[in-house]
Amino acid sequence: MNRSDLDLLAVLVDDPDEKLLDVLAELQSDLDRRHPQWAGRIEVDYVSLDVAHGGANRDLLFIIRPTTRATYSAWI
Repeated sequence: MNRSDLDLLAVLVDDPDEKLLDVLAELQSDLDRRHPQWAGRIEVDYVSLDVAHGGANRDLLFIIRPTTRATYSAWI
């Protein structure tokens, strides 16, 4: 059976701090609980507005996935 996932990009006003990343991870876990057919298949990448506009930190990406929570430096 082929199973798709859902990839999202969320733009935040500022880079998230650890507290906000915890909240976002919990929101994503809640989505998995409320929608078990999508559990483990929702991937959200977070960038600041500055990054989205190509600002000074344009290579900073925050990722929350079902098995990963990390901060990456990657060219966007």
